Amino acid sequence: MVLFVQSVPHAHHPRHHYRLAAAVRAAGYDARTLAPQDLTPGQQDAAPVEYLPVRRSRPGRMLSGPLSVWKAARRRPAAIHVVSLDLLPWAVLLRLTGRFKVLYDSNEEYHSMMLIKEWLPVRSRAIVGRFVYWAEPWLAARLDAATTALPATQAKFEAAGVDSTLVRNFPPASLASGCERGEPAWDILLGGTVFEDTIPVLAQTAVELARLGMPDVRWIVAARSYGPREQAMLVSALDRAGVRDRFELRYNVPFIEMKDLMSRSRVGFVPYPGDVNYSARIPIRIFEYMACGLPFVASDLATTAEFTRGHDVADLVPAGDAVGYAEALAALLRDPERRADMSRRGPIVAAERYNWDRESRKLAALYERVLGAPS
Repeated sequence: MVLFVQSVPHAHHPRHHYRLAAAVRAAGYDARTLAPQDLTPGQQDAAPVEYLPVRRSRPGRMLSGPLSVWKAARRRPAAIHVVSLDLLPWAVLLRLTGRFKVLYDSNEEYHSMMLIKEWLPVRSRAIVGRFVYWAEPWLAARLDAATTALPATQAKFEAAGVDSTLVRNFPPASLASGCERGEPAWDILLGGTVFEDTIPVLAQTAVELARLGMPDVRWIVAARSYGPREQAMLVSALDRAGVRDRFELRYNVPFIEMKDLMSRSRVGFVPYPGDVNYSARIPIRIFEYMACGLPFVASDLATTAEFTRGHDVADLVPAGDAVGYAEALAALLRDPERRADMSRRGPIVAAERYNWDRESRKLAALYERVLGAPS
């Protein structure tokens, strides 16, 4: 058995569950997810799921790390793949027992993400970020292997001597199949991770669209990992901007249902604030939009441009530029012929360049090296 273990209440994470666990299971291993239950129930399993208790506070979640790893060890798996940064130290202690193969997945440039963590005191964020930059690869090097999602993380891990494999978040074939364009119910879709400091940019973009003569644009936001606090922040920002009535808000939409939202929207939106802390991010959503044939407007980060520029599947705008976002969105909404061309092109680019099959084979090869061929 291979257990994918995480500490956040998002057992059906798009990468950890629907990509990594599903691919390892498809390769012939008995892969399972062990994590706290999602904020929204009713998810469709890509691999069997066992739920951990949901910790209501952040300190409670972080202090529960030893218990989570211990519960995984009690199942006597052949391997444990921890996919949360706060579980990494406990994973190293578990590896020292010599009873299991232990792997780690790094899905972000975590040291830069520390700079935007609202729960950290502002003055301590840079210090914590520097510590994470050093500690994460040092700890990962004590494990059997690691997977990474970003080239920058992969380079850092390789320099530290980590046996790591870059496995990008390209869309699985199941997402692209059957994603035919339907009768639009919404004009603009913002799906996936919506960070707190992105909320003001979103609200201002809606205001700017009205100034461009498009006050009746229908928005849908499908925000991932949104609890009551984040929901209240989003509603409050839209109310203050006077645009709340234009938005349909959905929270923690099951991954499997995103295909329907994409197929019934005209344009996708992937905004970020004008902050260098996001410069290393590669949003999963851009690949899913392409695979589903949804034209989109995104922040002109170097990482986003690497996968979209020259393919005419998206329009890029400087990060944080609400006026630029609104102008690009308005231009696409007013040009159905260009949207249709982009919609046809997206699935072709995704299938030829950014498909999950190649990435899943890399993951299967890593597991065969660590565990041997599946029985």
